[in-house]
Amino acid sequence: MSRVITSPSQRWPGTVTLADPLTFVQYIAWRDTLRAAPDPAADYDRYCLALLPGLCACVEQWNLEGVGQLSPDTFPASPRRAADELLSWLVSALRVIITGIDAPDPNLPPPSTPGA
Repeated sequence: MSRVITSPSQRWPGTVTLADPLTFVQYIAWRDTLRAAPDPAADYDRYCLALLPGLCACVEQWNLEGVGQLSPDTFPASPRRAADELLSWLVSALRVIITGIDAPDPNLPPPSTPGA
């Protein structure tokens, strides 16, 4: 089974198909990516770059206009605002798959699921 999500990006409209549910291989790739990523406050650009291998491991199909099949080596870094929007959207969608929570209750503490 898969989850097709629609890009909110005006720069890169289209869809991305994420694995849902994730396999253990995909989940561990994502978890390891998070653990190895530098502190975003110290170096945000390297933090973004560090997320890409684990994120791309969870993508089954890219259908975004103008970028083709993405990988950590081809993921767009500019324009920065659009690239940040794209990455943030994908990370949020992946967190929903991992935690099973579409819209967290603002009164609850953050999920304690490792890798989420």
